[in-house]
Amino acid sequence: MSKIMHYIVFLIFTLNHVSAEEKILGDAFQDSVPWDISSYLTPIINEYNIPGMVAAVIRVKGPLAGIATGAAGVRMKGKKEAVTLSDPFHLGSCTKAMTATLCALMVEKGYLKWDDRVVDLVPDLASKIHADYRSLTIKQLLNHRGGLPADLSNIPNLEPGVQHYWQVQNSVPGNNVEGRKIVLEQALSHASAVKPGTFHYSNLSYIIVGHILELLRSQKSCDLPWEKMISEDLFIPLEMKSGGFGPPKETDNENPQVPHGHDKSGNPLGTGPEADNPALLGPAGTVHASIMDWARFVLLHLSAQKENYKMLSAKSYKMLHTPVTDSDENNSYAMGWFVHPNKLEHNGSNGSWYCWVRIIPKDSKAILVACNFAGPKVGEACEKVITNLSEEPLQYAQFGEIGD
Repeated sequence: MSKIMHYIVFLIFTLNHVSAEEKILGDAFQDSVPWDISSYLTPIINEYNIPGMVAAVIRVKGPLAGIATGAAGVRMKGKKEAVTLSDPFHLGSCTKAMTATLCALMVEKGYLKWDDRVVDLVPDLASKIHADYRSLTIKQLLNHRGGLPADLSNIPNLEPGVQHYWQVQNSVPGNNVEGRKIVLEQALSHASAVKPGTFHYSNLSYIIVGHILELLRSQKSCDLPWEKMISEDLFIPLEMKSGGFGPPKETDNENPQVPHGHDKSGNPLGTGPEADNPALLGPAGTVHASIMDWARFVLLHLSAQKENYKMLSAKSYKMLHTPVTDSDENNSYAMGWFVHPNKLEHNGSNGSWYCWVRIIPKDSKAILVACNFAGPKVGEACEKVITNLSEEPLQYAQFGEIGD
C-alpha cells in the first residue's frame, strides 16, 4: 500500500429525515481532515498554467462514505495567497443540478408536477405564450427539450432593450425575479428555435424554470426569489456554509482572501458583478461554493438509491437521473446531468472559472474539480485529474456512517 493511503481519514455523514431548517450531513466535513490529494493537482496546474485548482473524491460503500480533497495553486495570478479547501469556487452550469433538485423538492411538497404545462403555471402570461410552447412542460425544460435556444440573444426579432441578458438585468437592477419574468415572457412569446422534443442545451430553459418556482412559492406562501429558495432548501439543510451567488466577494485585492476568476489569457478579473454573467441567470449557473460544500450536494446524488437517504425519495432521484436519449448518446441528458454509460456528469463555466463533476455509480464514486480559470485547455486539464483519480486503486479501511 502506498504511503498516501495511510493518510486516509473518513468522514461521518448523519442523514435523517429533515425539514428545510434542519441539518442533513452534520459537522463531519468541518471537523475531519480528509485524505490529501493535492499532489495529483500540482503537476496539472503547472502543465496547463492554471492559477488555482481544488478537487474532491467521494466514495460510498453500503451505508458508509469517505472523502478525499486537495488544493493547489494561488487565489490570484501574481499573488502568493494559496488556494484552500474552504475557498469558494464558481460552479457555473453545475448549478443546473441544484435547480433540478429544488424542483424535485417542490414536486414532493405538492407545489409542482413534472408534466405540468408552463402555460398553466403562468396564468398572467398565458395569453402571450406562442403556440409552439402551449404544450411545454417542466420536464421538457429540465431535459433541454423544450424547443428553446441556448440564450436570449439567440432569439431573432426581440424588442429593443431585451435582446441580451445584461439589457434585461440593467432595466430592473437588483430585481432578479422581475428580470426572469421578462426573460420568460420574451422567450416564450416567439416561435421555437428548434423542434420541441429535440435536445438543445439551453440556459434559457433553466432561467424559466427558476422563475416558475418563484411564482409557485409566492402563491403558496411568500415571495421567495430562486436564490433564497436554494439557500433555504439546499444550502442550509446540507450545511453548505460557503454557498452563495456570483463571484466570491473580495475584501482585499492586494492580499486576496478568496479566489479570483481569470480570463482566457490568465488575467485576473476581480470579483464584482461585472466579473460574472447577469445575476438573473442564477438558476442556470451562478452558484459558488467550496469544494467541501459542493461535495455535500454531490453526495445526495451519489447515494441516491439508499433507502435511508431522506432528502428526496428514490423515485425523485430516478427522475433526476433518467435521461431522454437520442440515437447520439452524447445527447443523453437527464435533469442537470449528462448521462453516459456508468456515469453522470456536468461541467460549468462562466468564462473565467471552470468546474467538472463526474459520478460513477458502478464504483460508488464521485470526483469533483474546480479552477479559477477557463482557458482553452482547462477542460482537458480537469479531465486528466478526473481520470487519474478514477483509476487510483483506493483502499478504504474505515468508513464513517451515512445513514442512521
